[in-house]
Amino acid sequence: PDLRRRPSGCVFQPRCDRADAQCLTTPPSAPVGGSHIAHCWHSDVPLGAMGA
Repeated sequence: PDLRRRPSGCVFQPRCDRADAQCLTTPPSAPVGGSHIAHCWHSDVPLGAMGA
């Protein structure tokens, strides 16, 4: 990807099969416990569970 032309929202959304409308507009940052942060709006969904 061209780092000079970052997409709005999540930077991974152009190549992510989990991307939805929220991913297109809002950069993700979700606390997952302690001092850990997930940079995905869908980090609570197990892999393989979406689009099934």
